[in-house]
Amino acid sequence: MIDYEVSRCTRRCAVSGRELRPGEAIWSYLVEERDAVTRRDVASEAWTGAPDEAIGWWQTRLPKPAGGPPKMLPGPTVVGRFDRLVEQQADPQLIAVMALLLVRKRWLRDDEHDGPAERNETTRWRLNSPLNDRVYELERPQIDPRHAARLQQALLELLYGEDDTEGLDSQEANESDHEDAADAAEKRAERGRDG
Repeated sequence: MIDYEVSRCTRRCAVSGRELRPGEAIWSYLVEERDAVTRRDVASEAWTGAPDEAIGWWQTRLPKPAGGPPKMLPGPTVVGRFDRLVEQQADPQLIAVMALLLVRKRWLRDDEHDGPAERNETTRWRLNSPLNDRVYELERPQIDPRHAARLQQALLELLYGEDDTEGLDSQEANESDHEDAADAAEKRAERGRDG
């Protein structure tokens, strides 16, 4: 068997010269030129069949771009989900980790914390949100490193899940409180805690 080096798609139609678009169905064929194999790409509407000199041809679809890394949901959506977790008295470790992230993003502010700062003691945590004008009084539990994977998965769903408020006005969005995502993340967190 002979191995040929074949170039990548040119992203330009060899017949019309127009640029080929991502997701578009195209035909590609190979020809031998000057002791090398050359690839030519043709838009479907310009394809009339493989030329006589073609040594092989196929139909394919240009790949669409991957789209980059996932985008975090908007601040009000994420804070709404946090609010729902607090109201449901969800896993305190999940709430604490999410609160830390929201403080870092400046979607929550750490007003004060009182009580001993000893390593193994739980302290009170007073946070406020400029996005929904709420004040949260929370216990700040110690985070158990054995639960890191479970907490990480729940956070990913809360922060990068589908925005369930698209098409709603801001009042409806706040009223919905993103129950589905918060409920699902909390159920997974509970399963991880129990298992």
